Amino acid sequence: MIPVLAKLLGRLFGGARGSGGAPDDRSGIYLHVRCRACGEIIRVRVNRHNDLSPIEDGDGFHVRKSIIGRHCFRRIDAEFTFDKAYRQVDATIAGGVVATREEWEAWEASHPAPAPAEPS
Repeated sequence: MIPVLAKLLGRLFGGARGSGGAPDDRSGIYLHVRCRACGEIIRVRVNRHNDLSPIEDGDGFHVRKSIIGRHCFRRIDAEFTFDKAYRQVDATIAGGVVATREEWEAWEASHPAPAPAEPS
């Protein structure tokens, strides 16, 4: 019961674990975007110390990202807005839509990364 409670509290109060990242990645915020052209779901890492810019009114942060997946290589332009607690409050995405971590995990399980080419 305690691990379930700890997981729930982690999701409630944010942080790397609730953001879909590695447990020791405290500076990463993980977002997921589905490409409208091919359906690929891409995980995007935002570094909360380097990538975020403060909003003029001081009520949060924003970031712009150009995202390219592994499959169709079409560029997805996204802008994400976060509150002061680094929780996503808005997203504007050209060429894609917001996806969930669970959707990304299912996509990754059914579409393994291509093997690296051997040097010739």
